[in-house]
Amino acid sequence: MRSVVFGTVLALSAASGVVAQICAPPQTTIDCTNFRKLSNGNWYSAATTLLIGPNRLILLNQQVGPHWFNRSGVDVYEAIERKCGGVLT
Repeated sequence: MRSVVFGTVLALSAASGVVAQICAPPQTTIDCTNFRKLSNGNWYSAATTLLIGPNRLILLNQQVGPHWFNRSGVDVYEAIERKCGGVLT
């Protein structure tokens, strides 16, 4: 009985590790000093480059709204929102 319980715990531990690796969002680099929140809720970007996972995204005087662009499964607006917060400027 002990080996059955140990095997079950081991299998669940391994499965949860795989799920955590699959569901983890790609690494992003966002410099919040290059963004400001507009009164309409969108973010405005001066010239900047974002790294989202293995992808590079160059923004030049760009408004970024919800669902504007999705890269490597990451909504760029949501990534900026999570990193930089919702403070209006």
